[in-house]
Amino acid sequence: MYPNEEQMSEYTQRVYDVLGQARVALLTPRQTAFVNRGYDRLLEDHECLETITDDEIIGVWERIVYHTSPIALEVY
Repeated sequence: MYPNEEQMSEYTQRVYDVLGQARVALLTPRQTAFVNRGYDRLLEDHECLETITDDEIIGVWERIVYHTSPIALEVY
């Protein structure tokens, strides 16, 4: 479910804005855990929200959804 803006941190809001509701809604609980870890690492590497690009945010999502934990593996 897409959270209310009041419930999100600045970084979480940025991720939701970049990915959009459709991409976020597609994630399974396992994929969500992987994506969250990926975004945590991304923030640790950059140490600053302003230096993270939209392409990097989408890249983490694509890496998880298409390569690490594709939906075909999730349904079995």
